[in-house]
Amino acid sequence: MQALRTHEVDIIIPEPEQFADLVEDEKFNKEFYCLSYWTPWTPFFYIGWNQDTVFFKDSRVRRAMTHLINREEIVSRLMKGHGRIITGPFYINGSQNNPNIKPWPHDLDRAKELLDEVGWVDSDGDGLRDKDGVPFRFRFIYSSSYALYERLAKFLKDEMARAGIEVVPEPYEWSILLGRLNDREFEANLAGWGGDILQDPYQLWHSSQIGNRGSNYVGFRNKQADAIIEEAQKTLNETKRNELYHRLHLILHEQQPYTFLFTRPTFRLVDKRFKNVNIYKLGPKYCQWYVPKEQQRYK
Repeated sequence: MQALRTHEVDIIIPEPEQFADLVEDEKFNKEFYCLSYWTPWTPFFYIGWNQDTVFFKDSRVRRAMTHLINREEIVSRLMKGHGRIITGPFYINGSQNNPNIKPWPHDLDRAKELLDEVGWVDSDGDGLRDKDGVPFRFRFIYSSSYALYERLAKFLKDEMARAGIEVVPEPYEWSILLGRLNDREFEANLAGWGGDILQDPYQLWHSSQIGNRGSNYVGFRNKQADAIIEEAQKTLNETKRNELYHRLHLILHEQQPYTFLFTRPTFRLVDKRFKNVNIYKLGPKYCQWYVPKEQQRYK
């Protein structure tokens, strides 16, 4: 940020809270563009629940986890309002996304009811839920290189404690984290997936992608979802294909293999010596930018 302010660099990708502060700074805006735009390539962020663990094999538990997480507060407090709660993996402004699905609400009482139904109760009065002698204490892995993830981990730990669940945060350097995901050596993880204008959900959600270093890290198995994904791959009619994806979106919403947290705009801070900086439906076109000759620095 300091290098940008002194014009040593021309463009940076800011943290959401940095952007939220600077977009309101009149002095800063005289010298720099504060660009915010939606694209399908900006990740959606999620918490993945490993369904092959004793904690998250029941969809009612996974739904309880979602009820426990105050996503409205995450967007308002951690993202400074620059984000949107999501219900599935598709680009929120795209036709594959099902706009009729509403987010599960933040509801501590409903979360407790669901946990009680499954048998996760505090049987020994120590303040921690347990089942068959196993305390509800799970490891939560995430990248140590992203400050937002650290804040989200602390937020999650506090939210879960209110329901008698202990979260053990485990930050890892990315290469180690990726190995644990590929080998499915985790109980819950925090990450994000970037998308595209048109997405094929096979890689993330088809049961064949569990294990063997596939990307279905959480072990989501659903025969109906598999059939929809396979049918969509050979359906050329876009309207019919989107109907299939809307059905898949609903299944994912009901089963909650992920708690879909939020997505956000893409943020860029750019030196105003660049001209013709326009934002289109899918973001800027850098090839259209230019710098007047008297302001050019590089040869």
